Amino acid sequence: MKKKINAKFVWISALAILLTGVGAMILFYNILKNEIFDDLQANARVIEALWTDEKPFAYSSRRGDDVIRITLIAADGTVIFDSHGDSGQMENHIQREEVLEALENGEGRDMRKSATFSEHMFYYAMKLEDGNIMRISKASDSINQFVSYLIGMIFLICVAVFIICVMMGKHLTARLVAPIELLADNIVLVEEESLYEELRPFVSMIKQQHMDILEHAKIRQEF
Repeated sequence: MKKKINAKFVWISALAILLTGVGAMILFYNILKNEIFDDLQANARVIEALWTDEKPFAYSSRRGDDVIRITLIAADGTVIFDSHGDSGQMENHIQREEVLEALENGEGRDMRKSATFSEHMFYYAMKLEDGNIMRISKASDSINQFVSYLIGMIFLICVAVFIICVMMGKHLTARLVAPIELLADNIVLVEEESLYEELRPFVSMIKQQHMDILEHAKIRQEF
């Protein structure tokens, strides 16, 4: 009985820890992803303020350790300028998710594998006053490194919490089963006040039945 109860404690703890760990990882991943998009949006505002026809690349594409790719796209999807490639050799971008959203809503976001550089990128696009779309993007290396680090940390935390839960489960199981084991040893000598409140009526009934049996047995013996 003790082993079954303890096993249930372990399974419940493992399930709760697993769900918590997965939930925490998804939450932190979404927070970081939104922060990256917000950072791209802030950079886009600066680029827009510095963008001129005479000097279309007045804003440095390198920000600290991050390399930002800047692309100017016409309303029909034609690539006018790209800071990391030959715009004349690039395919039409009208079907890009972030470009479609920018044309419709003024701005758009997406994260996918780049057809040009074959790596996952974050994209932020915004519609300019002249109708063109300015898009900036950056590689997802930072978020991938963070996710790898996060998975490792969450795994270690989950293992530590699981060990603690197993130890606590054994302790709680022992305390839970102790009164029941005491009943099995000698129910007549058990003080009802020392038992769980839910067990007291049951023990009282068993005691009464036990006393009745003894009394009948004594009467029959005297008879």
